[in-house]
Amino acid sequence: MESYSPCHPLAYLDQTPYRSFFRAPIHFDADRSAVLFSTHWLDQPIATADPLLHQHLEREANDLHAHQQTNFSTRLRRLLYKSMVKNKITVSEIAKQFNMHERTLNRHLKEEGTSFRKEFDSIRYKTAKQLLANTSMPLSKISTALGYSDSTAFAHAFKRWSGHSPRSWREMDSRP
Repeated sequence: MESYSPCHPLAYLDQTPYRSFFRAPIHFDADRSAVLFSTHWLDQPIATADPLLHQHLEREANDLHAHQQTNFSTRLRRLLYKSMVKNKITVSEIAKQFNMHERTLNRHLKEEGTSFRKEFDSIRYKTAKQLLANTSMPLSKISTALGYSDSTAFAHAFKRWSGHSPRSWREMDSRP
């Protein structure tokens, strides 16, 4: 369990109801949100399951998915978000996940007027703003979560994106 200083916004939060409900340790203000459980639970039948409703909803979802037009860069951004959690973000790793060569990936992105670096920076910037605005995580943890080698590299990138240091941006964002 993490320890919080008395000035931390979650310092006085009663975790008892959360622990009681989840029957597991709870950690607030972390760089990732997750619920971990044993895979055997996936084999358990759902007592209230309705097979007809399931079939109907599955057809609806498949129809929606078939009509949803997504461009390559949108698919890339989704994959970048997922990959950031695993800290596997290189152009070669992402190209492998698309089952294509790096040059093919770059060609698709160029056709859409973007690049891997531009999309990756966009995801990092959005995630950085979320972590700065919604958590009190130290900048060192945020920089690690975003895949930077150190806080200085993160601070330079954030200043390039926003015109402000992460610390000053967080202070500006927290004003009423």
